[in-house]
Amino acid sequence: VINASLALAAAQAPRERVSFVVGTLQMAFFLGISTGPLLGGILADAVGYRIPFFVTGGLLLLGALLVLVFVRERFEPPKDQKSRSGPIQDVRMVLGMSAIVPMLVTLLLVRFGPQMLQPTLAAFMQTLVTDGAASVAGTAFSLLGFVSAGAAVFTGRLTRKEDLRLVTILSCFAAAVCYVPQLWVHSPALSTALVALTGIPIGVLMTSTAALISTTVAQEHQGAVFGVLQSVTALAFGLGPLLGGTLGATLGLRSVFLADAALFAALGAGVWMM
Repeated sequence: VINASLALAAAQAPRERVSFVVGTLQMAFFLGISTGPLLGGILADAVGYRIPFFVTGGLLLLGALLVLVFVRERFEPPKDQKSRSGPIQDVRMVLGMSAIVPMLVTLLLVRFGPQMLQPTLAAFMQTLVTDGAASVAGTAFSLLGFVSAGAAVFTGRLTRKEDLRLVTILSCFAAAVCYVPQLWVHSPALSTALVALTGIPIGVLMTSTAALISTTVAQEHQGAVFGVLQSVTALAFGLGPLLGGTLGATLGLRSVFLADAALFAALGAGVWMM
């Protein structure tokens, strides 16, 4: 669904408005990630664990109906249906695009970094507070999502296509700077504020990299590219917590923040040299 919506929006939007459209969609994704677990937990505590399944199904059905009724698509199927490629051919085509592969790697690392904190932030907060560490960590992640949502739509509204690369570089270094102070922080409030502050460069990066891809790829290939993009995202969501948890268990919880800082600094240098 995420891949299809991004591809549809990017293909339908005027070329000069792609950044804004992608930024608005990223804002919606961040808001869903931020509020969904919170509301789901409240609902489960109030009415039981089965009801949220029905509520989720209803929301997905509502989303389908909204797209069916209100979204119009200017779709022209290929005249030669036999020439249409399959998934494997699509992946090979995308990986053969010299301009796209570096951006896919960039987006992988952008999403990889925050995921490294998932298994360690609650344990880290437990070293700063005696009670309620999970709630503090949950608040930090929610604030991260809300701040990222605002940054994403702000970037999409104000950033021009020719500025996207520079914005990406600066945001990588800004993210690295946000992670470094966590090495010495001993206040849960300050640590939460720093996690939330990281949402600004993360939201900017999500939008700038996706917009770079949208404005680089021809419309007929955007479905395949965003499909690979979503697979890259899933890979980051799987490997990020694994590496973060391993680092936290072997080198200490603060080492994860150091690793994130180094990751984004290296990423900024890499995009600069591309």
